[in-house]
Amino acid sequence: MELVALLSTGKGTWAQVSGLMKYGEWDKIIVLGDNFSKDFKHEKKFYFI
Repeated sequence: MELVALLSTGKGTWAQVSGLMKYGEWDKIIVLGDNFSKDFKHEKKFYFI
């Protein structure tokens, strides 16, 4: 299963997306966001658009 998540400028959404990434069993993770969201980091591999 794939996860597609949208990051907004609020750090609260970052925590929610991070939790989904950490505790889910994902084949592929795709994160969408603006230039501010490019600072998002996670231990699991993901694609940023």
